[in-house]
Amino acid sequence: WLCPGVTQTPIRICIPVNLRRFFPSRTMRNFFLSLYPGIDPRLGRHSFEEISHQVEHYLAMNLNKRVLGQQITRNIQGETNTLVRLLPCWIKDMITPPLYRWFGESAYTTVLSNMGAMSFPLDMMAHIKRVDFIPNPPESTTLVKAGIVSYGDEMSISFGRISRSSLVEREFFRKLRKLGIAVKVD
Repeated sequence: WLCPGVTQTPIRICIPVNLRRFFPSRTMRNFFLSLYPGIDPRLGRHSFEEISHQVEHYLAMNLNKRVLGQQITRNIQGETNTLVRLLPCWIKDMITPPLYRWFGESAYTTVLSNMGAMSFPLDMMAHIKRVDFIPNPPESTTLVKAGIVSYGDEMSISFGRISRSSLVEREFFRKLRKLGIAVKVD
């Protein structure tokens, strides 16, 4: 069952979801939740097709107004808890970062943020050659992060990492080439 030489912990990708698609809002603040599709290497080797299907089905089941609304409700319940509301801010500020590291960052292996297709006013388009989206710097628990954005007929995928190894990026682009997708690495 176990794959020798392979990590024996679940691999999950944090995918931030723009909630404005599901819940119209005029706020200028971040309005997102994250989904965490993944695989468990302890269950044996996974083919690319298996992983693709698993992620596709996970997103199909979880990327909808009802499930996202349920997650929003659960998050709000934590904030409306009487005990939490009674705690002074300085205690919350002291407790929150370690809790996030323990429960937040440890829930996923990496982050994949997708800005989607960008559009600009026509008078600006003549001055824009390309658009890149550089992800936030990784933390110690997520060694690599990726950001995706598309403009015109090109998609830009940028990686940020704190490890010396470029194995993830190399394998990612190698797989795209094997799939017949034209790749240009800058």
